[in-house]
Amino acid sequence: MADFRIDRIRFRWRGDWSANTLYVKDDVLRYGAKVFVCVNVHTSDTNFYNDLNNSTPKWSQMMDGQSWTGAWQPSTFYKIGELVKVGGLIYKCIEGHISNASVSNGVLGDELKWVYFARGEDWQSIWTPATLYNVDQTVIYGGSIWKCNTAHTSGSADDGLQFNASYWDQYSRSDNFRSDWTANTLYYPDDVVYYGGTVFRCKTGHRSATSNKFINPTNAYGGASGTGFQFFIFKVGATYNIQITNGGSTYLASETFTILGTALGGATPANDVSMVINTVDGGGAITSIGVNGVANDSNDGLEANNGQWETVFTGIRYRGDYTVGERYSAGELVRWSPGMWQVTTGHWATSATMVESNFNLWVPGLEFESIWTVTQYYQQGDVILYGGYTYVALKSNIGVTPAVTDASATWELQVVGYTFQGEWKSTYLVNDAVEPFPYKTGDVVRAGGDLYIAVKDNASVDPSTRVVYDEGTDSPFPWQLLVTGNAFKGPWKETNLGGVSGEQTYFPGDVVTVAGTLYKCILKHEANSSDAKPPLDFESENVGPYWILVATGHTPNVLEYPGDIKTQNDDSTRLRIGIGASGQVLKVGSNNIPFWEDFDVTPKVYYVSPDGIDDQTKGIQLAAPFKTIKFACDFINSDLAARSPATVFIKTGLYQEILPITVPRDTALVGDELRSTEVKPAAGYETSNMFYVNNGSGIRNMSLSGLSGTLGPINEYGTKRPTGGAFVSLNPGSGASDAAAWITTRSCYVQNVSTFGTGCVGLKVDGDLHNGGNRSIVANDFTQVIDQGIGFWVNGEGKSELVSVFTYYCHIGYLATSGGKVRATNGNNSYGDWGSVAEGVTPTETPITAKFNNRTQEAQIDAVYNDENEIFAFAYDHAGQDYTSATITIAGSGEGASGVINYENTRDGAVNKIRLLGPGDSTPAGGAGYTSKSGPAITGTATSIQLNAQFQGTSAQTVGQRIYIWEGTGRGQYGIIDSFNELTKECTVKKEFDNTPGWQHFLGGFAIETALDPSTKYFIEPRIQFSEPPYSTSSASIPLSGDYLLGASRRVSSTNVTILLGNGRGLRSVDSSNWTVANGIPTQDWNSLVGGKNNFMATSSTGGLARSQDGANWSDLSGNIGADIFKGCAWEDVSSQWVVVSSTGVVYISGDEGNTWSSQQVEPYDGSTAVFSKIAAGNGLIVISNDYGQTWESVDGGTTWELAANIGGDRYIVQHLSFTGDKFIASVQDSPFDDSTSVNKFFVSNANAAQSSTSAITVWTESETPPHTGPYTAVTSSQGTFLAITVNGEVAYSYDAVSWKQLTTLSGTYSGIVGGRFNGGYFVPLKSTTMSDVTVLKKGSPPLARVITNAGKVSKVQLLDTGSGYATAPTVTITDNVNITDVAVEARIASGVLSQPTFTNRGTGFINVSATIDGDGFADEFQLGKVVQIKELSREPGPGDLLYINGIEDQIYRVTQITKVTGSVPNLTAQFRISPSLKSNESPGHDTTITIRQQYSQVRLTGHDFLDIGTGGVTTTNYPELYTNAGFTEGYEYQANRETSNNGGGRVFYTSTDQNGNFRVGELFIVEQATGIVTLNADLFNLQGLSELALGGVVLGGTEVVIREFSTDPTMAANSDNVVPTQKAILTYIGSRVSGGGANLNVSGFRAGQIKVRNKEIFNEAFPETGQIVIDRIANLNGGFSGSLLALNFFTGGTASTELNEGDPASAIDSSNGYGE
Repeated sequence: MADFRIDRIRFRWRGDWSANTLYVKDDVLRYGAKVFVCVNVHTSDTNFYNDLNNSTPKWSQMMDGQSWTGAWQPSTFYKIGELVKVGGLIYKCIEGHISNASVSNGVLGDELKWVYFARGEDWQSIWTPATLYNVDQTVIYGGSIWKCNTAHTSGSADDGLQFNASYWDQYSRSDNFRSDWTANTLYYPDDVVYYGGTVFRCKTGHRSATSNKFINPTNAYGGASGTGFQFFIFKVGATYNIQITNGGSTYLASETFTILGTALGGATPANDVSMVINTVDGGGAITSIGVNGVANDSNDGLEANNGQWETVFTGIRYRGDYTVGERYSAGELVRWSPGMWQVTTGHWATSATMVESNFNLWVPGLEFESIWTVTQYYQQGDVILYGGYTYVALKSNIGVTPAVTDASATWELQVVGYTFQGEWKSTYLVNDAVEPFPYKTGDVVRAGGDLYIAVKDNASVDPSTRVVYDEGTDSPFPWQLLVTGNAFKGPWKETNLGGVSGEQTYFPGDVVTVAGTLYKCILKHEANSSDAKPPLDFESENVGPYWILVATGHTPNVLEYPGDIKTQNDDSTRLRIGIGASGQVLKVGSNNIPFWEDFDVTPKVYYVSPDGIDDQTKGIQLAAPFKTIKFACDFINSDLAARSPATVFIKTGLYQEILPITVPRDTALVGDELRSTEVKPAAGYETSNMFYVNNGSGIRNMSLSGLSGTLGPINEYGTKRPTGGAFVSLNPGSGASDAAAWITTRSCYVQNVSTFGTGCVGLKVDGDLHNGGNRSIVANDFTQVIDQGIGFWVNGEGKSELVSVFTYYCHIGYLATSGGKVRATNGNNSYGDWGSVAEGVTPTETPITAKFNNRTQEAQIDAVYNDENEIFAFAYDHAGQDYTSATITIAGSGEGASGVINYENTRDGAVNKIRLLGPGDSTPAGGAGYTSKSGPAITGTATSIQLNAQFQGTSAQTVGQRIYIWEGTGRGQYGIIDSFNELTKECTVKKEFDNTPGWQHFLGGFAIETALDPSTKYFIEPRIQFSEPPYSTSSASIPLSGDYLLGASRRVSSTNVTILLGNGRGLRSVDSSNWTVANGIPTQDWNSLVGGKNNFMATSSTGGLARSQDGANWSDLSGNIGADIFKGCAWEDVSSQWVVVSSTGVVYISGDEGNTWSSQQVEPYDGSTAVFSKIAAGNGLIVISNDYGQTWESVDGGTTWELAANIGGDRYIVQHLSFTGDKFIASVQDSPFDDSTSVNKFFVSNANAAQSSTSAITVWTESETPPHTGPYTAVTSSQGTFLAITVNGEVAYSYDAVSWKQLTTLSGTYSGIVGGRFNGGYFVPLKSTTMSDVTVLKKGSPPLARVITNAGKVSKVQLLDTGSGYATAPTVTITDNVNITDVAVEARIASGVLSQPTFTNRGTGFINVSATIDGDGFADEFQLGKVVQIKELSREPGPGDLLYINGIEDQIYRVTQITKVTGSVPNLTAQFRISPSLKSNESPGHDTTITIRQQYSQVRLTGHDFLDIGTGGVTTTNYPELYTNAGFTEGYEYQANRETSNNGGGRVFYTSTDQNGNFRVGELFIVEQATGIVTLNADLFNLQGLSELALGGVVLGGTEVVIREFSTDPTMAANSDNVVPTQKAILTYIGSRVSGGGANLNVSGFRAGQIKVRNKEIFNEAFPETGQIVIDRIANLNGGFSGSLLALNFFTGGTASTELNEGDPASAIDSSNGYGE
């Protein structure tokens, strides 16, 4: 330690040390807990210790110490001597360092940099997982306190403290009460829980088992329609159980739910659950549900970890009533009526019946359960009444009959009692069947005069055996005698006249009278013969076997029964005349003896009256009618042939009938009067059907009432069906095939009938009940007052005609379903929920089938882009598919245009249509608020444009939009606005391809105009982008290694073939993956290979020439052409000729595929300097060049040649020349022969034969700087993508050959690259060294498109380039800064899609131009609107038929017109007009199947009246208060839209009035009589052929005008007062007039034919450099001349001088110079 000397006053205190600070000798400071003095001048390091421990130390320690810094912190620099707290320890730093960044690591890893300074304890509360614990920290774990002895990070929660048990010391131990045990919970040693009736202590830390109960699993899904269903599922073993806690509402039976097994503690799909709704109540609440699935078997409860617990205390716990779905634990008490039970085994309660084996009866009890039934479950202790005896259950049971003697020991007799059952009877009626009458123990009956008690259950056992009663016994006979006595039975009779028919039974003690004499029965017998009659029954004078005489009556008496009449014969013998039948009258016979006889009887006429008698002998007289209508109808039905046709007159009164009543065939039920004859259901029959009617049945003059029910759940159409029966309906018979029930000759007729009911049906005609017949009922004057029911309902193929049928308060007035049809006139629907409703079609109908034919049109050209002279591009609305060739028809103001579409002009995996999709609501497709701003420019450059001063828009609205120049200078250029100056209106633009400054052209290769002017007109529009097609590289093996320096592709028949050519070798592929060896290739150093229309052709510099048709087999044609130094060949498609050039300046031509050749010396050859080096042909033009860019051109197939432009001037030499992608492309490199240094790049030309033939200079457009220094050895294209390669394998790509990007870099050196085609384009780079395999690059191109807007909506997307190489449709992004609603679009892709045609002549003078396509492909176009094309039509439909489109579930269309029908059944084609129109989202794809149904539900109403529909039933309608100040009930207001409803294909046709007098003809024609407004729905009218539409009352220009036509004719040739032109026609007309003359207009420029005047210029626009302007008349130029014109005049007007010496030796002596000699 340095000396501290007080006399050294130069010490200077500097406080705490800081880095990068100048310290001088004797500076004193503090660092950490120590004090240091500076011993050497220095600027401090960032680390103090670097200065302290330096080889030349900068500091010396003066004082030592410690510095408290608090708790240890991560990522902190600690200095020597600093103290920190870690856990319960204090550490001292002994080495300066930066602490760990991880809090969880603490000082771990830095232990050697610290020493213990002091120890203590650090209380940390409860132990937590994944926590750093330091020495001496203490925690609670379970019931114990633990102290850490080793720093460590604790384990997971499930591992617990015991995972690091050696790092802890136990401080103290106690219990930790955790309340009730819970599932899926961590428990620690000494945790104490309450489980069931027992207290347990945890022995080992663990996580408790998960619960097997799952409440409302959240990932339930399925097709169930209702809401609110709540439930829980619990697992027992591998079985799922379910309990419903809330049934919800509006569910339907048989609907399903599915729950994934993962939501139930298992896996999917192994443990998935399927639930099926079994039953629902009237509100659609689920009442029972089935569950299916296999659960993963997992234990739950504390029992699952039983070995990890010990019992502390065993007790009880009351759980209340036993409940299904609960888990019970040992020791718990439950009430299982009537006893209290203790759980002995933990289990889930899976059944409503308690499994008693899991319990012990803890406290028994008793509970009275009323009368015993066989289906009820009885529990131990239940008390029941059986017969007259009372029993108690000794065991829980179901279906065990109580008995006095019970061998099963299930029941025990408690009380002997009595139940009096009246007279003993052996049988009784059960559902109209005779059954033995059952008697139970304790039942008491009277038999004769005696009372008997049943001591055993019995049936049909005669009680007359007199066994003395012994209480509590049940043998030897089931009856025992209780009391003896007598029973007076009145007159003796042979048969039982009441109850069950049969013989009368007499028992001992019965007393009867016969003609006044009294007898008593002494022996039970049947009175089945005359011998059993008391007077005849005797064995002795007064005693017989059955009867004994009790008292003798008056001897002459002959009267035996009430109603008997006494008379006498002529001989005074007394006679008895028995009472006649009801309705008979007493007459006197010829023998003067009275007798009974029927009165007023008409055959097959029957009578019913409330005071009648239902007896087969009755009903034929008014005086003796039947009592019930049902009996009368059954009587006739029992002998229909003899008793019908019939009429049943029903007299005034109320008839409460057992239902249903089957009205016989050809039988009429005729009431007295509508209001006096009323029929109701008998008690218990209120929900039944009332009348079943048959063929020829009739119901007249009565009121029907009393049927009731409720409305069921809402169906898919929003309507309901009642549960009650129908007052009148077809007879179902024994089934649909029961022909006896069919309506065959006459419909049932209901007349002058009113019905009154609730939740039922007035008249129902259900055609499904009959498989044949007419299925019909007709009605007249039929009123239905059905509260919340259905007035009239026709279903299936049922039919009905209704006249004056009225409905009130019905849920639905008239209803037709499943193909039912009703024709009604003069009726009404009043109040209720719905008026007339038609739903569905006949399900059994064989429908008409067909398919949509979306392929009837060719590709559609939406616009032809031009520069007001030449055509430069087609814009497709639909680019078609499956084309290999097509012809183009061009129409318009210009002439001479000629273009072709060959296979090379088609694309694979290309976008052929951008389909606009609807938003899915009622609004049309196209979005909203899209930008479309246009105007003239002021000026512009290569990277900017100044908009007109009137332009309105902010930078935020403008930047990022596309700008397109549509007219004037720069026409066809486009870019993205990169910046916008709101003050100067100047925009900078960038290219979409690479975001670099500048413009692009819609047809790459056209020069970019860099000086824009006021003639430039622009559109600012939305930007459209497409995701790039996939790019991939792959390697393919080849069968023959070697050098392959050349490649070419062509289409051979229907196959695309790519050829690679080397010295004496070749390869062939049709898919780029599989290559085969080509045969017959001569050994030559080939330098050119071209694929023509019919052959491949190759040349070599040594005079070699070879040909192959398919690329597989080659022929040597060298002998056909002669020796020369060939430099290349080309195929010229227009003249169909091969052209070969040589370095000697000779051009060779063959018109017969190389068999014969002609030649000409185009340029002289000096013997050494090559004249020609490259050749390319296309667009009807052949271009030859030398190495320095000088070109020669031929437009006639090589016959004549003209010297043409120099490619790039003197700056470049040409590396490669080709015609590819409809462009001439030259790859150039810097020329070494000039002083400039130029970047290696490309020159591009769209030149064609027409331009060259008119001496126009071919324009070569210089490309943007490519991404590599190059030079590029070759450039090729395929499917819209251009690829170029350098010798070093650097590959660049472009979509217009002008702007380029880097694609990839390949290893090796390369001589070229060839493009091919297979499911899109591919490229094969050609190495300049030996190739053992090939690399295949697959690179497609994105489309180029424009968004066309109209009134802020996207109306279409034009395709200028269709792209290629997409396997799936690209993502389309339309960007606009101000749009309100996004447009939804869909890109459609196909192969054989059209791209731009090959133009041999782009024409002249084109301004307004259109074009059409005719080829071998088609446009698969989604059909929109009302007119659709159909194919494969099975038969011809009719107007009004329903059309269903597969995949469209929520819309049914109507066929309104069928035209253009061709073909034969079942394969017709046709054009349909449909309604409603097809919109974007619903338009179906090609071959989408359609179904046409002709048998649909129909309600046809004539003269119908609707009254306040929507007010609901009786209560909600609140009539008559409805029409007072009370008004409508809230929520039940009048709803006009509910007067009719068409659902599921059903149709309501109607003419009607409503409560306001409004007249309607369906939805077609409406007259509001209160206002006089007439509405015509033109959408539903076919107005074709309408010759005139007069708008009455509309005055135009002061006169009444008739408009006959709206015209799109841009020429306005009709010059008519009755034709109104459209906006577009007006715009086109004005434009053509201004362009063609006929108006005075101040403009910045104008054109007359090819001559254009602009600003200060006048020039020939077609040929701006060489074109002439001929003025063949005297022209007065009053302003004089200047410039070159004046100089030329001076020069030509001078005199030649022989003294002129220009300094050369020839000029003075050469007379040819024009100056003489």
